[in-house]
Amino acid sequence: MRQPMQYFSLGLLALFMGVGISIGTSQEQGSQQPTNAPSPTPNPDDEERIRIFTEEVVLPIVAYDSSGHFDPTITPDDVLVLEDGIAQQVKSARRIPLNVVLLIDMGSILPFTQHLDVTRQIVTRVLSKLRSGDRVLLIQFANRAEVLQDWTDETVNVLKALDPEHGKLLSSSRSRTSEGIRATVNKLAGKEPGSIHLVFITDGDDPPGSNYTADVNQLLRYQPTVHVLSYTTMVSQETRKRRGGLFFDRAMKRFYKEYDNEVKASQRRLTAFADSVGGRIFLPTSEEEAFRQGDELAGEIAATCVLTYTPKRAIEASDTTKPRHIEVFPRRAGLRVLALRTMVTAVPPLVRQN
Repeated sequence: MRQPMQYFSLGLLALFMGVGISIGTSQEQGSQQPTNAPSPTPNPDDEERIRIFTEEVVLPIVAYDSSGHFDPTITPDDVLVLEDGIAQQVKSARRIPLNVVLLIDMGSILPFTQHLDVTRQIVTRVLSKLRSGDRVLLIQFANRAEVLQDWTDETVNVLKALDPEHGKLLSSSRSRTSEGIRATVNKLAGKEPGSIHLVFITDGDDPPGSNYTADVNQLLRYQPTVHVLSYTTMVSQETRKRRGGLFFDRAMKRFYKEYDNEVKASQRRLTAFADSVGGRIFLPTSEEEAFRQGDELAGEIAATCVLTYTPKRAIEASDTTKPRHIEVFPRRAGLRVLALRTMVTAVPPLVRQN
């Protein structure tokens, strides 16, 4: 079942969590001084400008009208944003073109864990809700990662790439999550803060790899909105059924027991991942529930807009260990809002490479 949104600070991942913060410093560069000239007296104002980070928090939210559809009329005055209980002055509220990454797990030790037909239908639901100007990237991973469809606004290309007859779907007994995350990071340069949505669909039956934490930290620098749909509950249910069957082979019974333990551990890890980035995780117990949750996920992406505000208490680099909690409330009758981020901390600025 879907886990409720709440506030989290879960170790290393949470320390790097951000909410679309654009961070920079203001430094004045003076002209070169003669060698024998006396050193100028430091100006306290200049020191303050160098020390203090300037930032704008970009907060993705879901905005529904009374009919449950995206409300395009939302304005800054329609919402109340609290940061650690302190009301913030919202500067803007608007919908921006979205960049949606579909990250599909194609590795599986056992064939019954993959649910490829369900994944294809969920992807179709997400694509059907997107609007003009939204762009999609499709990445699959197993023992390696591959971009099936680069950034495009032609959804038919994404569906074609995911069709088995297309002949490019990976098949492997391994699911190297780190490879998929790294491939995602490599395609996010230059994307607008608040515009990135990562839809991660997995059966979660394999350890993520030794570089997992480092790869996740790189991903968090781009501050994506994360939606995880995991088949782990469905897989665990099926595994228990098979384990309870008539096996004369003790090794097979032991295999299913160990496999079930690995799947449960993966579900805990995926839940911690989603929680630590302020994201959502969906854990369907059946294919029918997976379709319903896929519709909900797709609807949330379609109804996304972004709020911006400058925090009343400045965020500095030292704040990486002090996550602030965010709440969003409607001020207008008939408006329903849901924050897709629940925490904000300082995030080191990205180093752009030419």
